[in-house]
Amino acid sequence: MARAKPSPTAPTALSQRERLTASAAETAVPALPIARPSGDVFPWKRNVVTTIFWVGEEQVTGKTSPQHQSAWDKDWLKNFGGVDNPEPAARHDYIPISFVPRQNPFYCALPYNDVEHGQFKPEAPIVIPWFKQVHTGPGQSVCKDRWVGIRKGDRICYAQWEDCGPFRTDHFQYVFQNERPTPNASHGAGLSVSPAVRDHLGLAPTDVADWRFVEVSDVPPGPWRNYGENNHFVIARRQLEKGFAEQKESANPAATKPAQGPPVPDESVISQGPPVPDESVISQGPPVPDESVISPSATKLEQGFAEQKESANPAATKPAQGAPVPDESVISPSAAKLEQGFAEQKRSANPAAAKPAQGAPAPRGNVISPSVAKALTTYAPRPEYPQEARSHRIAGSGVCVVSVHPASGRVTNASMAQSTGSPLLDKSVLSTVRTWKFKPRTVSKVSIPVEFTMAGEQR
Repeated sequence: MARAKPSPTAPTALSQRERLTASAAETAVPALPIARPSGDVFPWKRNVVTTIFWVGEEQVTGKTSPQHQSAWDKDWLKNFGGVDNPEPAARHDYIPISFVPRQNPFYCALPYNDVEHGQFKPEAPIVIPWFKQVHTGPGQSVCKDRWVGIRKGDRICYAQWEDCGPFRTDHFQYVFQNERPTPNASHGAGLSVSPAVRDHLGLAPTDVADWRFVEVSDVPPGPWRNYGENNHFVIARRQLEKGFAEQKESANPAATKPAQGPPVPDESVISQGPPVPDESVISQGPPVPDESVISPSATKLEQGFAEQKESANPAATKPAQGAPVPDESVISPSAAKLEQGFAEQKRSANPAAAKPAQGAPAPRGNVISPSVAKALTTYAPRPEYPQEARSHRIAGSGVCVVSVHPASGRVTNASMAQSTGSPLLDKSVLSTVRTWKFKPRTVSKVSIPVEFTMAGEQR
């Protein structure tokens, strides 16, 4: 197909912002809405015709390639782990019943490929905003695995860009600039999404949705963080588990012996463990940890911490024969340091341990702190920083009061008990908080402090 390629215009180069650190993982909780300018770096593409596609789909007219492969992965079907069967009866919790995907089931396709014949297209370094920040070598796509926010009504889903289409692979003027999708056999479709995205947003086979690119640090808690060897959050959790094992082995090599060491975490523990990433791994290429998955395995991790602590200093739990039980001063400096690290990891892995049990009221004054909000909500996106407010450098802080249906956890009412001082900011807070979902039987009414700053930080 002959394709005209107009001269692209260069956008402003964007840096990877708001990198999370191990300490920030405890404080930068999405449930506490701190609106940040970086959220508006990429504008929404609105009212885009959206279709459904899936890994292993049979070839149909108009597809750019058979779905056993993607534009960037000739073995996509094999690497995914099987056919991503779209039939509702064949799915559970956003994944196929028959297998656990080896890649993120939340994926999408956009009509642009930055690579052709093993080389970058001439316009790629100019039109792709993040190109200079993330490219690693000739012909290695900087678009694959990029995170995309997809919105239908008041629901937002997040997915990774894994294929090119529908119908075109050259439309950079639409994907990165201001053109609309071109007419095609699917009513001018400009976005294709996976069955998991469809199910989360409640999309029809052909529907209309909004989308935009997002930074990794702006991807909130949700099922899109749970699976996939290509998923930044899963990779980070695995690195964390590896770091725990190395730390333990360094503190007490004897602890690795079968008779004394705790069992190596299995895949389910790794995929649900607490996130404490290293600062160097937070960008669209490397991984970011999951701040949200306070999983059923938290108690298992806690048990593992206790076993690791015993392994690090057996003398602290078992007195020598005929000798009194040693006090904490007997613990070696390295073991004491490790013990402190375990305590911090334990608090990070299960912040709910310091909070009221399920069904108990919220903290005094019903004001949600970051850690409490993290434990009480299952879906809590941050409010957007309105472009108009940001352009006029409007900032402010306030308190939003939320009423929650105890049984379902859905928000029934939201109001500003203390205004931010700006109707634009208040509106953003209220429209977002009304979409939150709390864990059933945890709260009925809470106050949520919010703050908008031009620096994008909580003060």
